[in-house]
Amino acid sequence: MSNFSLAISTCPNDTYIFGGLINKFIDTDMTFDITFEDIENLNNLAINREVDICKVSFGVYHKISSEYYILSAGAALGYNTGPILVSKESLSAQELSGKKVAIPGINTTANMLFDTLYKGIDVDKVEMRFDKIISAVESGEVDVGILIHEGRFIYKDFGLNLVVDLGVEYFNLFGSPTPLGFIAIRKSLIDISKPMNECIRSSIDFAKSNYLEIESFIKKHAQDMNDNVIRSHIDLYVNKYSYDLNISKDLIYKFLNIDLKEEIIV
Repeated sequence: MSNFSLAISTCPNDTYIFGGLINKFIDTDMTFDITFEDIENLNNLAINREVDICKVSFGVYHKISSEYYILSAGAALGYNTGPILVSKESLSAQELSGKKVAIPGINTTANMLFDTLYKGIDVDKVEMRFDKIISAVESGEVDVGILIHEGRFIYKDFGLNLVVDLGVEYFNLFGSPTPLGFIAIRKSLIDISKPMNECIRSSIDFAKSNYLEIESFIKKHAQDMNDNVIRSHIDLYVNKYSYDLNISKDLIYKFLNIDLKEEIIV
């Protein structure tokens, strides 16, 4: 085995999934150069082919599909939950037209979901880091913000109101979990896809049985260090789909509008 570049987000579900591997609690011949980044920066790393293995948004898949496969382990799917829209003033989804909306990146699944569910509504989008959006809504810099990661658990603490949960809307329309993010691996590294999946699954198993061993690592990178927020985030997004994406292959292909005959999940 060799050394590979691995990039993940700072959100608790990623640091929980990869905590055992990154902190060398998992036995493997592979070694990794680790990068922690905001999800849109991760998307851009993959778009620019700068990393071997990378957490990305499902929304960016078509921009990287010539270079990357989807690993079957490590993904994040939300069942009846997803990115949320919040506002300072009480607002309904029908009143979004003409509003200034902060998005966590043009290539994020959050933006893709918004465009899919509200394509007939004209808004003024403003791109910013996911962890800057709550303060932008609170200050009135934008009218509405699309929150991802821990934001969905803490927005009420800032006096903000829920406009709509895009994951709930997606479920109401399609009756399936919302594909949020996955682990991309270079196609040239297809030979290590199986051991990489095994490492990720072993890392998840380690976290389940030895949470206290990686708790400080998770908190070090979290947007909010509140124990309840972190555990709620993990419990919501680390699930059976994180362990094996193949059980949801049909819905992933449908979401990405890809022929089922094309092998993209390894």
